[in-house]
Amino acid sequence: MKPHYDYLDRAKGFGIVLVILGHSTLISDLFLKWISSFHMPLFFMISGILFYYHWDTKQPLKKTIIKKVKQLLFPYFLCSIVYIGLRQELSIRKVGEWNMQQLRFDIRDTLSFMGISVLWFLATLFFASLIFLIGKEVQKKVSNCLWNFWVLDLLFVGSLLTLLILEANIQNESGWLFVGRILLGYLYLYLGFRLMSFWQRLANVKKYQLNFRDKYLQFFIGCLVLFLAYLLGRNSATIDMHFMTYENLFVMLGLAVLGSLGLLLIASGLQFDWINKWSGYLGKNSLFIMVTHLDIKVISVSLTISGTLASSFLSANKVFRFSLFLLCVFAIQICMIWLFRKVKTKIQAVVRT
Repeated sequence: MKPHYDYLDRAKGFGIVLVILGHSTLISDLFLKWISSFHMPLFFMISGILFYYHWDTKQPLKKTIIKKVKQLLFPYFLCSIVYIGLRQELSIRKVGEWNMQQLRFDIRDTLSFMGISVLWFLATLFFASLIFLIGKEVQKKVSNCLWNFWVLDLLFVGSLLTLLILEANIQNESGWLFVGRILLGYLYLYLGFRLMSFWQRLANVKKYQLNFRDKYLQFFIGCLVLFLAYLLGRNSATIDMHFMTYENLFVMLGLAVLGSLGLLLIASGLQFDWINKWSGYLGKNSLFIMVTHLDIKVISVSLTISGTLASSFLSANKVFRFSLFLLCVFAIQICMIWLFRKVKTKIQAVVRT
């Protein structure tokens, strides 16, 4: 049985909270600028870290790819059908008929793997992982190489150079936008993989071994690294991986590494059990929350409820409404997760019989 890394679940839990905040209207432009530099790259880097942990697995490539299809592409197509249905239902309620133009756009985006709304993330993570897995398989078949994993390094350099060459076209053409996302996703996967490789080597050096395994030190270093990411990124533009908007590729990669590293260290070193419990729960269900929080209207409903409640209590305090908003979001999400698990269990029982 493969080991489970709880701190990665906690990091994903923190990350999905930042994703939700990024899609809300309750945060400042400066805060949005800061979290946008690392909240999406974090999920790709965590995948890279897991690839590092599972490097020696004996599972055949075909079986691994099938597993990725089930984890990412199956929910991608299932959620696409749900999104298309919800959009057409809304059109029927508003104008009394189907929106055929929207339907054509949605089908095109689904089949081309551009993705409807947040679903771009699932397709991008799948194809970026596919590149990594194929590179890993080629590496294992190559003999007498001078440096382990050099195939992955070549893919990293190739992806980086391609992005630099295509920078002018990526934002203007949907085909290149799709390619750009995948290449950037691979860069983040690779950086997560290399980051963990470096960290493990550093932690195993005798004079650092005790210190780097100290939870309080990890938490403190994580806070410092996150603050450094804030200081370095406060004057840069807001980064959007969905539309591939950024000013400088190298600055974007550097901020992504700093922010993700900081959050990972905080998740690893945090000593509050109740925070660890709830962040771990959110992390385990982060994929479900990712695909439901925006287009299933969880955020818009929560904003309405929190605004109404804040007005009822005659409070204009931003922190009060902010807290109410998060409570509403996660109350709705927890109910949806519970319902989804119930339905899934019943469907599985029917399939078995």
